Amino acid sequence: MRSFIFMSLCWGLASTLCAPAAIAHAAPASAAPAAINAKAQHFADLQIAVGNSDEAMDRTMQAIVAQMIKSSPDLAAIADILPDFEKKFIITLRPLMMEHRDAMLPGYRADLTQFFSANFTDTELDSLITFYQSPLAKKMFSSLSERMDYKNISTEMARELDDENAEISAVAMRKDMMRAAIGAALQLTPDERKMLTRFSQTPPARKLTSLTAQRQAIEFKWFNTPPSPALQKRIDAAITGLFEELLEDDSAGSKGKKRKTATDSGVAE
Repeated sequence: MRSFIFMSLCWGLASTLCAPAAIAHAAPASAAPAAINAKAQHFADLQIAVGNSDEAMDRTMQAIVAQMIKSSPDLAAIADILPDFEKKFIITLRPLMMEHRDAMLPGYRADLTQFFSANFTDTELDSLITFYQSPLAKKMFSSLSERMDYKNISTEMARELDDENAEISAVAMRKDMMRAAIGAALQLTPDERKMLTRFSQTPPARKLTSLTAQRQAIEFKWFNTPPSPALQKRIDAAITGLFEELLEDDSAGSKGKKRKTATDSGVAE
């Protein structure tokens, strides 16, 4: 399970919803001042905090596992035979996925900070930070998280079960995010939509849009980063143990039903 799926929602709220035309901007200096680095780190932390809460991660895992089961005939068959499969699968993998997330966060944070430092001025970062901390942005992020169903992403993740070299594509991420963004935008009041439109036309928001490809490259790098070999072994062992447990429970349940049927029929075992 990938642990940065939800965080990818946070890279550019204005560009996701409004997609204004890109504008040209001057090439950044090779070294950003310390003050800008601090603000870039603050902006990166805002995005990480929004998308990386335990509550958000839980919603993400539940949505993805549910969609993966629908997308994979093999998983669907298992879930049909073992009714507790989906619930126990999430419970089993959650701590391991959280561990994977925490191991990647420092590198992900450093890449985001470097990106924002290299591409945005002090004033532009102030504008972006102010907007991302606003009630409107918080409402949008909350609505986005509720509407993300990960349909396209989970379909590709199901494909990974057969091809370990497969990666989640930009197309799948974009489709899922856009569908959720449209739904979230429709929940805004007319005045809120006007505010969002005004922000999307500001130079910082338009610059963020113009840098979509570079920003996405960071997301895909971390989004497709596999667990460490040691953690992957623990994940494999946990999944194997889960299947054994569920099969034992199912076998015990079947035997119990047979005994009850025999007792009800007055037949001795």
